[in-house]
Amino acid sequence: MADNDYNKIAARLTDPRTQLPEPQNVLTGADAAAAGRAFLLREYGSEEAVARAVRPGRPRLGTPPRGESPTVRGRIS
Repeated sequence: MADNDYNKIAARLTDPRTQLPEPQNVLTGADAAAAGRAFLLREYGSEEAVARAVRPGRPRLGTPPRGESPTVRGRIS
């Protein structure tokens, strides 16, 4: 695609008069949560795998033995 094509697309998409398509199949609340959970189960295959993937907190760094995460101190002026 030529540079001028990108410029035309950018101009069209940033023009406030451009009509955007209406969203379809929008889920909210409990329906959205159920659809998200079903998606995770399809992708990960089991509740246990989902639980491991969405475990709260920061990911562990490095390999065992477990301990404190390394700290890097710095200053930005």
